[in-house]
Amino acid sequence: MKSLVDEIVTGLQGETFSVTIKSIRSAYSKLAPEYPMIAVSEIENSNRTSILGKERFSDLGYQIDIFSKDIYPTAGADICSDIGSVVDNYLQSTYGFTRVTTIRLPDISDSTVSRLSLRYTGILDVVNDITYR
Repeated sequence: MKSLVDEIVTGLQGETFSVTIKSIRSAYSKLAPEYPMIAVSEIENSNRTSILGKERFSDLGYQIDIFSKDIYPTAGADICSDIGSVVDNYLQSTYGFTRVTTIRLPDISDSTVSRLSLRYTGILDVVNDITYR
């Protein structure tokens, strides 16, 4: 079982965004939120195929949550969309993941925060470290 969360976080930190991202981290970070920010979580990591008792292929799923407040004159929702485009390009070109969901969600704890949630799936060949759609 291999997780790509840390690898995705590191890769996104090297991307160029239209605004300065204050934080790119695992969704389980205990740090206080800073906006705009990206949180990465693994939502699936299951054994697809085993050969002779060893995992060969894994089904992987990742959720990328993007949060932003308004940065005058741009609305937080628009900032989230711009960031989401960069994230989408990175995950598809680097890992070949398939985006399966895009949802705009309100932040229930702070109505001034916009949130965009993106979900991706892929299959990982754990022997050769290659991902497939």
